[in-house]
Amino acid sequence: GDDWAKAWDEHVSKWDEVTKDPTYAKSAMTLNEIHRVQPFPTSDETKDDDEDEEEKAALIACQVLYDEDKIERRRNQDGTRTKVYPWIPHPVAGEVLLKSESAFRGINRVGCDILERSGDEKSGYKYVVQPHIKEGLAILVKNVPHDAIRYVDKPYKSAQHELSAFRHTIQFPDDIFPKAWEDLVGEEGHDTRDEL
Repeated sequence: GDDWAKAWDEHVSKWDEVTKDPTYAKSAMTLNEIHRVQPFPTSDETKDDDEDEEEKAALIACQVLYDEDKIERRRNQDGTRTKVYPWIPHPVAGEVLLKSESAFRGINRVGCDILERSGDEKSGYKYVVQPHIKEGLAILVKNVPHDAIRYVDKPYKSAQHELSAFRHTIQFPDDIFPKAWEDLVGEEGHDTRDEL
């Protein structure tokens, strides 16, 4: 009704102010639109952010299929070694290709840290990522294409969970309901509609 429409108009009039507030976290949808062409940031580029990691609304997830038979080892600065696998655009053993939009939506997607980036806008970006797969297992996947990386909303951090999200009751006028439905009188003589 009019009450809802008035509340909605008021919410819309204040929305630009809400989203420009520095404490308002960007959603995964907004970040993915920004990074459609722009490269995803590496861990080194984001560690100087003022924003606390817990306050961010989205995290980076990568579609990480990799070829376990083509392992390389990378020597770390501390003398340890890390396994590095090449990214592959399809499952092993000749199954169907997964290089399609539907495959990148969720299958084999896990949280990851982007460690390195190469390429450019014209040739396409490729990344070296560290997937969050098993605690204590440090592996890297190289040559991950830009299309295989997306931001995803953290649980309970999307815009619908913000205090500034639109909330208003929806009221229905009594005259839209059939008269036969309006004969519900409670045992003590009060109208049960008030309790619904």
